[in-house]
Amino acid sequence: MGRPRRTTSGGLVYHVLNRANARMPIFDTPGDYEAFERIIEEAVERVQMRLLSYSSEALQYETEQNFWPVRREHAKAVLAKAKSTAVVSESVQQRAGQIAESGIKPLDALHLALAEAAGAECFCTCDDQLLQRGKRIQNLKLRILSPLDLVQEIEA
Repeated sequence: MGRPRRTTSGGLVYHVLNRANARMPIFDTPGDYEAFERIIEEAVERVQMRLLSYSSEALQYETEQNFWPVRREHAKAVLAKAKSTAVVSESVQQRAGQIAESGIKPLDALHLALAEAAGAECFCTCDDQLLQRGKRIQNLKLRILSPLDLVQEIEA
């Protein structure tokens, strides 16, 4: 039996990542990326949540590390559309260190710390390991969701 559906009212902030486990691709074509963006835009309109950013310094760093030039360039184009960028400050670095002590990889801990600093209430990721470990962190200031959980909440 799956967990019960949560009902969520509008006005929540979600931090959405578009990468998978072990940096495996989750989008095969530029059209897949565009569909992802459309879904996010529709969700923002449908439940009237604030979308603070598609970007952060951590996402920009990961984009630069992408081995595939076509994916790297497309990711850069997506990040360039961000209305704002979450910046790594000393307090964000300290918080990332605290989160990493819970068994979260350092870069993932930085993503979570940036999302917290941006005021996100939810963090959406396809990374199963991050999902499982992140849900065990006692003092995390946001909820971690899979894309399926996010869609179920939006449609509830």
